[in-house]
Amino acid sequence: MTIAATLAEEAKKVGLTPEKLIIDPIVVPISWDDGTAQARDVLSCIRLLPEVLGFSVKTVVGLSNLTSGAGAKTAALLIEEAYLAMLAEAGLDMVLLNVFKKRSVATAHFCDSIMNSRVWSWGEMYV
Repeated sequence: MTIAATLAEEAKKVGLTPEKLIIDPIVVPISWDDGTAQARDVLSCIRLLPEVLGFSVKTVVGLSNLTSGAGAKTAALLIEEAYLAMLAEAGLDMVLLNVFKKRSVATAHFCDSIMNSRVWSWGEMYV
């Protein structure tokens, strides 16, 4: 949060408008000793950024970092999908994800439909 506040202040000094600022909280592998705590902190950061900064800010994360080094591909996919839904609920704007993981893409579409009142169809569930 401190780094985000500092970045926002520096961006303001050079004339960058809040709409152009994108914060990328770092998602670390869930398998790290403190991986679950850091995953929780990223969710909190995304939720609290607008309050801390005093304006709405766009956020992005690299989803695959969460399961880096995972041996069980099926379990890794499930973890990514569940965390993606949590990120969407926290207010995430953008996600970097592997577009060849069709279920992750379908999860992103579904979350976007719910969170942004977008029309959804079964055709988006191409898994």
